[in-house]
Amino acid sequence: MTIKQPSSALVLLALLQALLGTWLTVEAARAESAWGLQIPWRASGLTERQAAAHLLDRFAYGPRPGDIDAVVELGIGNWVEGQLTGDMPGSVLGSKLARLPAMSLSPRQLVWRYTSNKGLLAQEAIAEGLFTLADYTGKNGPGRLADALAALERFAMDRGVTHDRELVDQLRAQKLLRAVHSAAQMIEVLTDFWFNHFNVSATQRSARVHMLSYERDAIRPRVLSTFRDLLGATARHPAMLLYLGNAQSVANPSATTTFDLEVTELDRLSPLDNPTLRMRLARDLGWYNREARLKQSTQPRGLNENYARELLELHSLGVGGGYGQHDVIEVARAFTGWGTFPPGGARAQVEKTLVDSETAVDMGFVIEGEFVFRADHHDSDEKIVLGVPLVSGRGIEDGEEVLDLVARHPATVRHLARKLAIRFVSEQPPASLIQRLVATWELTDGDLREVVRTLVAAPEFWSDAARRSKIKTPVELAASALRALDVDLVDATGVVTWVQRMGQPIYAYSAPTGFPDHGDSWTHVGPLLARLNFGRELSRNAIPGVGLDVMEFLGRGTLRSFTDATDFYFPILMPERDPTLTLSLVSAGDTDAAADGLEASQDLSEAELAQLTPEQRRRIAITAREATVRHAVNALGMLIGSPEFQVR
Repeated sequence: MTIKQPSSALVLLALLQALLGTWLTVEAARAESAWGLQIPWRASGLTERQAAAHLLDRFAYGPRPGDIDAVVELGIGNWVEGQLTGDMPGSVLGSKLARLPAMSLSPRQLVWRYTSNKGLLAQEAIAEGLFTLADYTGKNGPGRLADALAALERFAMDRGVTHDRELVDQLRAQKLLRAVHSAAQMIEVLTDFWFNHFNVSATQRSARVHMLSYERDAIRPRVLSTFRDLLGATARHPAMLLYLGNAQSVANPSATTTFDLEVTELDRLSPLDNPTLRMRLARDLGWYNREARLKQSTQPRGLNENYARELLELHSLGVGGGYGQHDVIEVARAFTGWGTFPPGGARAQVEKTLVDSETAVDMGFVIEGEFVFRADHHDSDEKIVLGVPLVSGRGIEDGEEVLDLVARHPATVRHLARKLAIRFVSEQPPASLIQRLVATWELTDGDLREVVRTLVAAPEFWSDAARRSKIKTPVELAASALRALDVDLVDATGVVTWVQRMGQPIYAYSAPTGFPDHGDSWTHVGPLLARLNFGRELSRNAIPGVGLDVMEFLGRGTLRSFTDATDFYFPILMPERDPTLTLSLVSAGDTDAAADGLEASQDLSEAELAQLTPEQRRRIAITAREATVRHAVNALGMLIGSPEFQVR
C-alpha cells in the first residue's frame, strides 16, 4: 500500500495553524497572571484596554498617558504581579523626594530636629549650661531673660531645629509626589488605605513629629506583609502610642508590675547584692514611690483605655465584633508600659538608664528604636481578654498575645475583608466577594499580598456594577488629573491647599476612624464647588508648583473650537469610557461659541496665506494659538469638574 505524502503546501498550512494556535494561547495567557491566577475581566465583557483602565483606576491613582498601552502590552496579570513584587521600572520620584530633607532622617533625628515646644528645647539648652532656668523664666531680670531667649534661638539654629509644621508640610508633599510620580502605584494606594485604617492625626501635637516615620517605617513596608506584622508595627510606633495616649498608660497603684516581680526575684536570688542595684534603678526610674510618682503632673497617671478601645473597635474586630467594656479594660491593662521616650531633657536620663544598662533588659524593659516598654509601668497580674486568660507574671508578652489573638479573630477577618471590598470594589460589596477574601485570609494567616491577589481575581471586582461606582476622594481627584495630564509636580504645596479646600486635610483627620470611605462624605455643595474651581485653576496653570502647558501637551496641534478641545481631552482624562453623556453636559457650558465665528474667518487656504505679509501671518498664528489655549483651558476645566471625572 502506498502512503501518499502530504504536499509542501499542506505541511506549511499545518505549521501555520499550529503557530497561530500557539500565538493565540500565548496572547490569552499574556493577559493572565504570571503565577497562574485567572483574572476574569473577559467574562465581564470588557476589552483589554477597558480592563486596564479599570485596574489603574482602583490600584493606581489613575493612568498617565501611555499607561494603558503599557499594561496591555505587559498583560494585566503581569502588571499586577509586578506591582505586588516590586518588579517595576524606576521613576523620577527619588530625585523629588530627595528635595525634602526630612525624608532621609531617622526617627530619632526627626524628634530632635522638628519641635513646636520651646520649653523642651530650653531644657536641652539648660542641660548644656547655656543659661539657667531662672534666666529663662525671668526670675533673674528682663536682661537675663532676653539673653536666654537669644541664646535659645542660636541653640536652635546650631542644632538645625525647626518647627514641626515644616515636617507636616513635607509629609503632605511626599504623599502627593508619590501619588503622582511613583511607579509603585499599588503600594501607594495600599499605603493610603492602611494609614487611614490605622489613622494618626497631625492635630495631635505630641504625635506629629513621629508621623513621617509612622507611614514610612511602620506602614508602607508592610502593606503586602501579614496583617499581624502590620498591626504589631503600628501598635509599637510612638505616633500611635502618643496619638491614643497609651504612652501615658500605667498600672494602677494596687497592681503588681513586672519590675516588682523582677526585683522580688533578685531579692530571693541575691539578697546581699540586690539592694544597690534596686536603689539605683529605683532612683533613676522613680519606681520606689509609685503613689508619689502618679501625683506628679509630668508622669503618667494610670490606665488609659483609648488605644485598647480603638484596637478592638477600629483596627481589628470592628463594631459588633463580640467584645465588651470588660475586654477594653483588660486589653488596656495588657498594654500598660507600651510607650516611647519622654520629650526634652527627660529623654537623656531614660536613655542613660535603660539603653545603656544590661540590667534594665534583664529586669523586663524593652528598647527597640523609639519604642520603650517600661516594666515598672506594666500591670503583670492575670487578665482575661475575649474569654482567653493571660497568665500573670509577664511583661511585654501580654500585649503581644493580645495582638496575636485579635489579628486572627474571625470578627477581624470579616471586618477587614469588608473594608477592603468597600475600598476597592463598591460601597455595598457582594457577600460572595467578602467570603472569597475571608477564605484567603484564613488560609494564608492574613497574608495581605494573597488577599490583594484574590481581590483582583474576583469576578465582582470586574463587574459592571463595580466600575465607576466609587467617588474619588480629593487626593484621588487631584492626583488622577495631574497624572492624566502628565504633569511634572515640582512643588506640591499648591495642590495640598486645593485638596484641603475640597474637604480632605491630608494627615489631619482628627478622629481615629480615618477619612470616611463613602461617596456622600465628599459630595456636599462646598467641596463640589471646590472641585469645579480646582479643575478651572489647574487648566489655567494657576496652581503654584504645577507646570501645565496646554500647548506643549498638544504639540503643534491647534483646537479650532470648544468641541475640538473636549473631543481631544476626554479620552486623555477618562480613557476607555463612553463620552456621549459627558460631552453633552459640558457642551452646555461652552463659552467660546461667540468667538468661534470670528476665528472661522482665519481659516484660509495655503494660496490665500501665501498672499499675506509675514506680519499678517504672524498675527493669524497668534490668534490661532490664543484660541487653542482658550478652548483647551475651558474644556479641561469643564471635563475635570464633570460628574464622570469624579468617579473611578
